[in-house]
Amino acid sequence: MVERGALTIQQRELIDTIEGFRKSKLVVMVLKEGVSLRDGICRPLYQQLRKLGKQDRLDLLLSSRGGSSEVPAKVVSLLRGFGANIGALIPYRAHSAATHIAIGADEIVMGDLSELSSVDPRRGHPLLPPNPQDPDKPLMISVQDLRHCMAFVKKEAEGDLPPEAMVGVYKALFDKVDPLALGAIERSYDLSKQVTAKILETHMHPEKDKDRIEELANLLSDHYKSHLLQIGWKEAKDFLGLNVTYDEGELYESMIRLLELYEETFQVERAMEIEIAGQ
Repeated sequence: MVERGALTIQQRELIDTIEGFRKSKLVVMVLKEGVSLRDGICRPLYQQLRKLGKQDRLDLLLSSRGGSSEVPAKVVSLLRGFGANIGALIPYRAHSAATHIAIGADEIVMGDLSELSSVDPRRGHPLLPPNPQDPDKPLMISVQDLRHCMAFVKKEAEGDLPPEAMVGVYKALFDKVDPLALGAIERSYDLSKQVTAKILETHMHPEKDKDRIEELANLLSDHYKSHLLQIGWKEAKDFLGLNVTYDEGELYESMIRLLELYEETFQVERAMEIEIAGQ
């Protein structure tokens, strides 16, 4: 992981423009395509937040495909430690673990290209079969895929297969996937819901809003049957009920352009994995 140093003139001008629109201070967190959110992101983020100091309004411009389920709660905690009011600015993609970070904000700013996603995790495990594309690493399995597989087997077998046949079905499954790996993957599903609740409780009341928090945790973990089915601004606002501000003007265009500048940096400096920047 590499933290960038000085901002370019164009980057600084766009950050100034966004801060002017938002009456806030802005931190930029842009991850290179193929790089996942992981624990190492927290230290450079903390260093940047310390440079900014305590703020009444603090915005995070976020671009990431996701990563570790455990990291978003720490990121949101760091942001809350430095900002009384937190905004998540989503120019394009904030998927999976990045969606977890976004819902930890008091307000989410989105435009026509902006995307959130479900938060059901994909997990690898040493006891899983090897990945066909990378035999040195275990196959990544979606928790939802696993749960639906088990539910499908159970549903189709009810009343149709004798118990001994069901034993054969499960034996065939366990011959392919170690039961301990299945248990670990199932536990990650519960973890995802726990993280969702923990993050929402940073700006919702744990008791008064308990039902609403549980509803959102269920929707983000269970409702979407594909991890690739993305959530646009209108669905995030009207269906999920998130506090989404839609923008199609100069603010959103500035968000997109700032993201593009960081992506251009990644193309030039191939070793670069992450940008954490602000003023």
